[in-house]
Amino acid sequence: MTDDELETYYNSFADYEQKEAQVCNVIYETIHKSVFLQVKGQPTASKVIDKLIAIFEQKGQATIQETLNKLTNLQYVTNYGKTHRPRCFSQRDYRGG
Repeated sequence: MTDDELETYYNSFADYEQKEAQVCNVIYETIHKSVFLQVKGQPTASKVIDKLIAIFEQKGQATIQETLNKLTNLQYVTNYGKTHRPRCFSQRDYRGG
């Protein structure tokens, strides 16, 4: 691997980690503290979402819908100053199906 390829790889990985942290931050700001304590050790945002789905499936539809409503109404600002909103609007969107 050349130095340029290695630098590109490190830059890509740093971008990935930053985006991963932003997604986790949005999730953590949305959920209740007791739920946060159950999911905080997950290694990736995808694993956090999987864990949340498992937790919320046990809690019932009202809890699921309340959290989805919070996520839908959240906004976050990127490093470039753009404001974004999450695009998932249902449980199925979070599961990827």
